[in-house]
Amino acid sequence: MSRLQTEGHTQSLREVHERLVSFVQCHTQLASSTIGLADSILDFYSPEVWCGCCDNK
Repeated sequence: MSRLQTEGHTQSLREVHERLVSFVQCHTQLASSTIGLADSILDFYSPEVWCGCCDNK
């Protein structure tokens, strides 16, 4: 590979990397808010609530 091809390859890799990073950051924010929502739902439907029903039998 010539020097010019190597530089072009490095440049495109850098672009791909930057896109990947921004993609991951976007989805990480989305995931963390979704996880927060899931946590609050799980808190609402906590195991104690379900087990309390089972223990009464």
